Amino acid sequence: MTSEEELAFLRARLDEAERAALAAKGDEPGTWIARVDGEVFAMESGRWVAGAAEPEATHIACHDPKSALREVETWRRLLLEYSTVGLDAKYKGTERETGYKIGLSVALRAKAYEFREHPDYAAAALHDDRTAGGGLNGMPECELPPEAARAVEAAEDRLRCAFTGFAEQIAAIKASLAELPDDAAPEQVEAALQAGKEWAAADG
Repeated sequence: MTSEEELAFLRARLDEAERAALAAKGDEPGTWIARVDGEVFAMESGRWVAGAAEPEATHIACHDPKSALREVETWRRLLLEYSTVGLDAKYKGTERETGYKIGLSVALRAKAYEFREHPDYAAAALHDDRTAGGGLNGMPECELPPEAARAVEAAEDRLRCAFTGFAEQIAAIKASLAELPDDAAPEQVEAALQAGKEWAAADG
């Protein structure tokens, strides 16, 4: 699960992002637009914000203060959701609660990883529970509770079966289409597709 140090680290980065966005937007809503000449302006007041060549100007406008503040609010809601998981007595201690909290933890850790070059990242205990080699893109691995680990394993088995069946269907359809001449008519192609689907269904 996500540690208190990790949560505090992420909250601090969100606070920094909020302060920067508020300072940039001033008394305006914070919506910026980029003109074709590379000039970026505040849409409401027409205030000049920045000048850059395309596509940099568009990138600046896409990350205007209004968008930045909305992103901060989104992640704060996820942080709040993470901290309140388990308050519903109906699901407390169940696999549903555990799986939900693990999902939120993965999302929050991924967001914290965005700030991995920050000097406080290493001090936030973000690497303490990594397995050898680390997780996805160096992110920490979560050690799942036994019941959650079993649920994940069962889900992986279902996905493997579904993927195998899908691959077999594609192979049957390809084999059917391979028998067509180069100048096959549309109705011949449709018939071959249907035949491939029927072969796949029969094999299944």
